[in-house]
Amino acid sequence: MKVASAAGNLLIRTGRLEEARVEFERALLIAREIENRRAEANAIGNIGLVFSFLGRYEEATDQFERSLAIAREIE
Repeated sequence: MKVASAAGNLLIRTGRLEEARVEFERALLIAREIENRRAEANAIGNIGLVFSFLGRYEEATDQFERSLAIAREIE
């Protein structure tokens, strides 16, 4: 999970946004498998960030709202 997130962050920095999204999706799957809600929220937020960079603002907003909802649940 941490490796996938780190890879996604590196890919964002190098402009490889679709590849970054794939890595964040991988991190999301792992977070769900191990039932880590905080990591799940982070991965969803990172996916939203990628969508934002791609100009896909509606999808970005949806992801940010999902991430925020999870964050509120676990507080």
